[in-house]
Amino acid sequence: MRWFFVLSCGFLFSCSSTSNYSLDSGAAGNWLIVYADHGRLTPGQVVKYQPLQDSIVDLYGLKLVQLMQGGSFTEMDSFYVEPGRWDVFQNKKLLVADAGQGFSLFVGEFLSLKNGKLKLVQKLVVDHDSLPITWAWKRIEDGEPASKLFEPSSNEWREKSIASESDAAIKNRLSAMLSYYALYFDLIAAEAVYFLPRRLALPFNYYAHSVGMKKPAGIERFEKCFYSKENALRAYNILRTAKLNIHEKFPVEDNYLKEYAAHFIQLKNALEEPN
Repeated sequence: MRWFFVLSCGFLFSCSSTSNYSLDSGAAGNWLIVYADHGRLTPGQVVKYQPLQDSIVDLYGLKLVQLMQGGSFTEMDSFYVEPGRWDVFQNKKLLVADAGQGFSLFVGEFLSLKNGKLKLVQKLVVDHDSLPITWAWKRIEDGEPASKLFEPSSNEWREKSIASESDAAIKNRLSAMLSYYALYFDLIAAEAVYFLPRRLALPFNYYAHSVGMKKPAGIERFEKCFYSKENALRAYNILRTAKLNIHEKFPVEDNYLKEYAAHFIQLKNALEEPN
């Protein structure tokens, strides 16, 4: 197996700046990690990077992260986990530590900040070579619809109940999840040309112009949102019934991610209809 490492400290990281800009406090805020660009790699480095590409994109791509002014760092998928820390080194390197998978130690050298898009160069050590990968982060400004994705009230569904929930409480949790991911899909439809089903906790398979239910044996991520497996299975069946009760056709949009978002709103409405 080929291993890779992130160059982890300022003195190990290249001291040459790739721009005349300064990072300073411009990193604070809410961000979507949009994509990785490997255009800086040499042909030989591309060969080394290709076996790792899917793993790297899966580790960081399309994650929502929050960098607070006080130095705390939160990955929204780990909202109820102790936050990590971020800082700026020499006004040109973003350092993130103790923030979970992918961010136990992250170093990104500042490249540019323009039109709300931050570009950072992360260097991966593979076979004694340093591979420069450029990440594009999109700032989510306060007041934008997607800023709700970072609000505590929008993430309450991530916290497990301390006791078994009623069907009504499960429906409320499902409704909150559908609202959240509808907004998430609207965001990445505008910013990205791909999506990662693994980012979503909902028990769905995604197809061209349709969404189907996963088999109950494959919903581990969904189960983690509920008090117990029994509660998760009830939630699964409630969601499946709501899908069967939708009378409208599957939405047709100019982007399949927008279709998924609109379908989630259909499901949410079906859940909220009186029995």
